[in-house]
Amino acid sequence: AIFFTFNSSSITPESYKALDDIVAILKTYMNLSFVIEGYTDDAGSTSYNKVLSIRRAKAVRDYFISKGIDEKRIISVSGKGGNTY
Repeated sequence: AIFFTFNSSSITPESYKALDDIVAILKTYMNLSFVIEGYTDDAGSTSYNKVLSIRRAKAVRDYFISKGIDEKRIISVSGKGGNTY
């Protein structure tokens, strides 16, 4: 699981090890593409949570890109049935 600051798309430091483990796998298997789904808790409105889930998925995507993973290998989506980018 990847954790975020409450009501935010900021990844918490305790999540970096899990993310870095995934980066290592992705660097080993260069043909692997993947989807990142963002989620929230049920606090807040549906529309707000949908936007937050998109921001969280994008934060993880941006982290992977910052670690050298080609952005063409990554699709980010809202786990709330939302947008793909």
